[in-house]
Amino acid sequence: PLDHAKLYSGKALEFDGIGDFLSMTDVTVGMTNFTFAIWFKKVVGSTGAITAYNSGGTYIQFNSAVTITSYIDTDDTDINFGTPITDDGQWHRYVLTVTSSSQKGYLDGKHLTTSSVSAGALVDPITRIGSYNGAAFFDGCMADYQIWNTAWDADDVKYDYLNPEKLITSNASVSGSQTTSNLKLWYPMNEG
Repeated sequence: PLDHAKLYSGKALEFDGIGDFLSMTDVTVGMTNFTFAIWFKKVVGSTGAITAYNSGGTYIQFNSAVTITSYIDTDDTDINFGTPITDDGQWHRYVLTVTSSSQKGYLDGKHLTTSSVSAGALVDPITRIGSYNGAAFFDGCMADYQIWNTAWDADDVKYDYLNPEKLITSNASVSGSQTTSNLKLWYPMNEG
């Protein structure tokens, strides 16, 4: 992918929506309690996956209605944000937190929706950024991709949004249980 798109806090990777994606070794976060966070700016009207397991299963993507959808494998629970709130060509911060009983979606530091999940729902290892199973390619820019093996609370999400150059561990007043050992994957995507 090209590496020249500007994020107000730095730079980002650009995905062309045709065949660009990042492949990585499996990132397994466990059976429960994890957080996924990403800055993105998508091309208006486009669809495509932000991140996914290679052969299906767990994913976060923009569906055909241009709304964010997340899906936790074996639980068969989708979480949809409804109206096309991100179809404006602007930068947004998306955070998904998952616990043994719920998944919560946040956009730009604000809680949008909560959905229940079955206790012990299996979370497939994440293996791709910008594609779902070799298709559904993302069209736009992404930066600051993070996966944590702990669920952030609302204060963590707010701090993360307001401080895009810092990890949540930089703020002693939020979730003292968050340590860098909980950060399982971090791709700043700002090398360009």
